[in-house]
Amino acid sequence: MEAREEILIKSGLNGTQLKMLAIICMVIDHIAWTFLPSEVYPVSSGILHFIGRLTFPILCFFIGEGYRKSSNVPKYMLRLFILGLVSTVPFCMLFFSGCGYLLTTIFTLFFGLCALYLANKTKNKFLKGVIVIFFMIISVVSDAGVSGVLLIYMFGTIDNKKKALIYGLTAMNSLDLLLTFLISGSINMDIIVSIIGVFVSYPLLMKYNEQRGKSIKYFFYIFYPLHIIVLLAAKMLIR
Repeated sequence: MEAREEILIKSGLNGTQLKMLAIICMVIDHIAWTFLPSEVYPVSSGILHFIGRLTFPILCFFIGEGYRKSSNVPKYMLRLFILGLVSTVPFCMLFFSGCGYLLTTIFTLFFGLCALYLANKTKNKFLKGVIVIFFMIISVVSDAGVSGVLLIYMFGTIDNKKKALIYGLTAMNSLDLLLTFLISGSINMDIIVSIIGVFVSYPLLMKYNEQRGKSIKYFFYIFYPLHIIVLLAAKMLIR
């Protein structure tokens, strides 16, 4: 029975496979932002952005996993912070006019990890809440901020994977709906499509078999700023 269970676990998706899937979806999304403005190509860009919505929940999930398994969380936080700094200028040059954020998604991941790490340093529930809310507020200037910080915190503190995914994704999408309504006064189709895309990550993450897979520890740190620079160069050449 134990051998059979082990086979079933190994038949799922390991960490490397899920991260590579997230990276591919991210590139697809960024290509759409760069070359397919929604007002000109509503259908094509909508499909690609829908695919791109898979990326963020997967990245957040592995921030929570990294928090649990890292032997040196502050060093992990420093790596994310440096990556965010390195990526900020090309990110703003490429995306600012499109997405309107000052800071890259990497800073949202960084803020989420900070909230997770610092909140769990105290046993005071009120103080935990203050810390998480503080990082949610300052993440308002970063891509996928506010609700993203909450998602990372829930992924990192709820041990049961199924509950973490259901509660975390529901909380994130509910907060995004609320913020969209408060800011614009209505709920548009873009946010609905985004929410559906985010929930598609649920069955994929449920297939995570708790295995690391082949190490690509520093691949993302190199690839993330590099792919933005390549897209920026391509955009400038086309113009």
